[in-house]
Amino acid sequence: MVPTSNSNLYSSNELSHVLLKTLRFSLYNQISLTFKRSINLYFMRKSLFSFFNLLLVNLLIAQINASDDPVLSKAAAERQVLSFDDMGMKNYRGAANSLHWMMTNVPNYYEGMYIYAYKAYEQLANSEEDAIQKKVLYDSMIISYRLKGKFFSLNDREKNNLAYKYYKYFKNDKDKIEEALMTYHEAYEYPENVINNNVVAYMDILRRYSKFGNEVSTDEVFGVFDEVINVIDIKQQQGESLEKLSQYSKIVNEILTSIVGNGEEGIDCDFIEENFGLRLDKEEKIEDAKRIFTLMLNNECTTNPYYIKCAEILWSAEPTAGLAKILGRFHAKAGDLDLAAEWYEQAIEVSDTNSKKALIKMTLANVYAANNEKGKARDTALAAAEINKDIAKEAYSFVGNLYYNSFNDCKKSVDKFEDYAVFMAAYDLYEKAGNTSGMEKAQVQFPTNSERHTENRTQGEKLKIACWINTTTKLKTRRTN
Repeated sequence: MVPTSNSNLYSSNELSHVLLKTLRFSLYNQISLTFKRSINLYFMRKSLFSFFNLLLVNLLIAQINASDDPVLSKAAAERQVLSFDDMGMKNYRGAANSLHWMMTNVPNYYEGMYIYAYKAYEQLANSEEDAIQKKVLYDSMIISYRLKGKFFSLNDREKNNLAYKYYKYFKNDKDKIEEALMTYHEAYEYPENVINNNVVAYMDILRRYSKFGNEVSTDEVFGVFDEVINVIDIKQQQGESLEKLSQYSKIVNEILTSIVGNGEEGIDCDFIEENFGLRLDKEEKIEDAKRIFTLMLNNECTTNPYYIKCAEILWSAEPTAGLAKILGRFHAKAGDLDLAAEWYEQAIEVSDTNSKKALIKMTLANVYAANNEKGKARDTALAAAEINKDIAKEAYSFVGNLYYNSFNDCKKSVDKFEDYAVFMAAYDLYEKAGNTSGMEKAQVQFPTNSERHTENRTQGEKLKIACWINTTTKLKTRRTN
């Protein structure tokens, strides 16, 4: 079971026992044998904090408002000044001594002392060579964060920083891994504020929690996975690098595979279908559909029927152009062009900008063309050019190609000039697009000047094109070879 609260990490008896043994301990004096025993007791009994317990007792004994005690007020002010100076001179041990006194004796004095404290303890821990003392100092850094949250509050950035400190310094510590996981739960309460360092780390902390022998259900694993994927989606909307986010998604999926994978094969399409897809046959839950859809997309299962079923469920709950395009693309590949066209039409309807609508219209025009609905294809492409001038060249060239390839559809074999008028109409569209290669291609098909003279036709005379094209063009010729 994944923990969701800090409330049961240690019992009151354990807390009292540790506190009685460490009551007079001072962090910055030489570590005594008594303290070392308390540390060993900490590891054996999995108390949440060792030094934190001492501070809590002192805080219960000495809940003094410095303003009501002149001596205490003066001492606090002196230590505040000393901590400022020491932090400025990077004398972190001196600063920590003053800050420790303030946190113990005047915990409500001011918020900044806890910020200085967690920074000072981290610096001291980073430079400490003794492994036991290093861990004590990192513990004190964590305590400083926790105390700030207790007496003031932690902002979202600090919650994220605290979570990452757990990952950075305690990810291999079996006794700390539960605290780390709960801290990540808290950091993810506001997904829009999650920092990049915590995207992959949250999933990896869960993996380590499971690897240490803690029971984690499949639903809990996918719950965390969903949270992480949601953050990645938010970051994409916020304009983060797609390359970076793709790498995050890749790693997160690899971690997911390592936790709940199908043996050596990891998570594959069959695994997803067997373990999750069949749920949709019983009940079409939106959350299940989101999860399965993401898994299948990330594992390239986009031809699986459940992938499409998920897309349809999600579309019913919240129609988006992206989902409609996915469904349109799927049915187009399956050869159901009528249904594909319907989905692309719906994608156009829910798109929020003309630019997006125009791009989808061009895709729809290609579907119509593939379905031999050339009139619809032309009208749709020209409509796309009308609402987005940036794709006009593509649209006019597209229509030019439709005309060019319609010679056999439109010829009557009665009047050569009328039959070859489709190439002249194609030329008009290529010219409008500025497509010189298309113009040259069409021009090759024109009748020659000699043929025009022989048939007594006039350069530039109007030619009517019947069939589906139903337009007029002007007679054009090429030079006689």
